[in-house]
Amino acid sequence: MYKDIAYYSTIYGIGTFTISSVSQNIVPPKLVLSYSSISNDQIFTTKGSYKYNSSFTFKFDLISFKEFVPLQLFYQLKGYDVGWKSNESGELSYTNLPNGNYDLLVYVQNSSGIKSKIKDYHFSIQTYFFQTWWFITLVIFTLLWISYGIYKIAYYFIDKREVKKTRINKMLAEYQLMGLKAQMNPHFIFNCLNSIQKYVLDHDSKLAYTYMAKFSKLIRFVLDISDKTFVALSYELEVVKIYAELEQLRFDSKFNFEIEISESIKSDDILVPSLLIQPYLENAIWHGIMNLPIDKKGEVKITVNVLNDILKIVITDNGIGRAEAKLFNEKTHQSKGLSINQKRIEAINYLLKTNDAIVTIEDLINSNNKAAGTKVIIKLPIKYEE
Repeated sequence: MYKDIAYYSTIYGIGTFTISSVSQNIVPPKLVLSYSSISNDQIFTTKGSYKYNSSFTFKFDLISFKEFVPLQLFYQLKGYDVGWKSNESGELSYTNLPNGNYDLLVYVQNSSGIKSKIKDYHFSIQTYFFQTWWFITLVIFTLLWISYGIYKIAYYFIDKREVKKTRINKMLAEYQLMGLKAQMNPHFIFNCLNSIQKYVLDHDSKLAYTYMAKFSKLIRFVLDISDKTFVALSYELEVVKIYAELEQLRFDSKFNFEIEISESIKSDDILVPSLLIQPYLENAIWHGIMNLPIDKKGEVKITVNVLNDILKIVITDNGIGRAEAKLFNEKTHQSKGLSINQKRIEAINYLLKTNDAIVTIEDLINSNNKAAGTKVIIKLPIKYEE
């Protein structure tokens, strides 16, 4: 110390200050970086480059030449902090910094508002590998390669599916033709013509004309839909109605027939597989109703409604039931349409990508636990257009 000037020695050289300025607390405080680390395992160096998401810890020594003078560290990380922050501990940390360039600005200030020089520690955070141009290029190339592979695979399966769909359509057409042959077989036509002949021989020309008119109308209907897989529900029910009326005439009104359709159903808009109902109706009449005792009137009813977008067609008869009908198998006409229809149902499920098309047959039992008829339930997904 010489007069009012004091000298001090540091690793950076000799420094001086005046005693009066210290007593007045106007000497700028000093700031020294005493400790730093990056992600707990690397020493910080200014202008360094560090890994993505690195965490930084800094410890600054806040130095004043006057004892018991409170000091405060001010700091701001440009590119990350919005404004200046401060603390008295001299410690600060940043966790998981994203990639980019940063400047850590720091200074210390005493209670009199005297500030030290601002120090600038520049460093950068490296771009993570998934943000590098080579990785992005690799990802794009990989995605293009995968997309091309998916396209080729999808094209293969779509092409294969179209081939299978074509085969199924052909199979449906074949089953439909088989169904037509089974329904409009020579035995059925022969019986109809016999009935017409009977009316003519009995000199009942009016009834013979009525029967012939209905028969020709049925033939025309069937021929009209012979090349169609699906037809309007109204058309299908009309075919069924004419068929039932012919059977009523042939068997001297041995049974009553009724069709009941829900008012909410637009039968002209809904499509159903053509000639799907007739084989079940034929089965009910031939195996159920025709074997009833002479003094018992047969009843056959078809109800149509929609539940949860499923068309439900129920054919109910009060015949002798399936168990007793088996005893007459060798004497009665056997409907081939039933087995053909089951195959058609399976093919329709495939075509419409569903399992909602199904046919179930239930035996009806009366209060005496005896057979009271049969109920056929046909469920089809609603279809509005080809």
